[in-house]
Amino acid sequence: MLECRVLGPVRVLVDGAVVEVGGALPRRLIAALALADGKPVSDDRLAQAMWDDGSPAKAAAAMQAYVSRLRSALGTAYRDRLGRTPAGCFLHADEVRRCC
Repeated sequence: MLECRVLGPVRVLVDGAVVEVGGALPRRLIAALALADGKPVSDDRLAQAMWDDGSPAKAAAAMQAYVSRLRSALGTAYRDRLGRTPAGCFLHADEVRRCC
C-alpha cells in the first residue's frame, strides 16, 4: 500500500514503513502530486508548488531528477505509481491522508 500524508509533516509510507524522500523540495513535490488524486500536474504547477515564485532556470531538469529519486525510493513494487504523461507528472497513491 502506498500512502501519502500531506498535512503536518509530509510523509510517504510504503506498506506501513516511512520512506525517506529527502528535504523540503521533494516533500513539496509529493504533496502537490498527492493532492491531485492521480491526475497529471503540469510542470508549471509543480514548479510553483516547489519554488513558490522563484523557480530556477533549469526547473524541469530538477523536477525530473526529484521524480527519478522518488521513484527509486518507492521501490520496485510502487515505482510505476509515480510517472509522467504529456500533461505532466502523476502519483497514484492508494491513500492520501490530509491529516497527520
